[in-house]
Amino acid sequence: MSAESEYATLHRIASDLHKSRLFKTGSVEQALAVILMGRELGIGPTTALSNIVIAAGKPTLGAALVGALIQKSGKYGYQVTELSDQQASVDFFQIDTVNLTNASGTRYRHILGNSTFTLQDAQRARLAQSQTWQQYPRNLLLARAITNGARWYCPEVFGGAIYDPDELGIAGSLAPPEGEDTTGSAPDTTLPSEGAVDAEFTPNGGALVTLEQLLEMFTAEQILAANDGNLPGTDDEVLAVYRKLA
Repeated sequence: MSAESEYATLHRIASDLHKSRLFKTGSVEQALAVILMGRELGIGPTTALSNIVIAAGKPTLGAALVGALIQKSGKYGYQVTELSDQQASVDFFQIDTVNLTNASGTRYRHILGNSTFTLQDAQRARLAQSQTWQQYPRNLLLARAITNGARWYCPEVFGGAIYDPDELGIAGSLAPPEGEDTTGSAPDTTLPSEGAVDAEFTPNGGALVTLEQLLEMFTAEQILAANDGNLPGTDDEVLAVYRKLA
């Protein structure tokens, strides 16, 4: 396919998705820009439009997408070591792609550092006063810890610096969906900026399910526990988590 025909195809996809009104795109051109940005990160159009927001000329990525891209890289990884309403702590490591630790094929992990974000950090940044932070503190603390760590230890995965929507003062998908009742004691099942790297499957032959829908069905803690402390980053991992928890 020539560059011209490929661009025409992407433009048509952007036009169709913009017209669908399923995504918050201001124009076909804006949708196309997000799709192209997602293409550079190795993700599909719908995942890009669901998880990338451009604000002040800077791309913002949801924490679940950031985590999935790190795991998908094959070079870096992370492990959630603490998660509570007071703080989230995440270790980041680089995977040795040559040496093996044992006959089972487990790779050496070189620790790069730790990213910890506390409720006090959120208060100093004047984030904790928002309704979303008060309702989902663990999820948002984890989101900031992952995003900060990705920026510090593995920015090459994203082609440079990355930002969380909350950092630039936009809600993105951090806020509950429109029309959701936030006054009751709804279960804490939403991880900020849900998304996956084209992680889709059809359990029991049913409708297509994505990591975003998985996060709506189960809590962040359940998903992390079912996947060795990490967010699912591949189709197989999403399917395995679904089968464990469903």
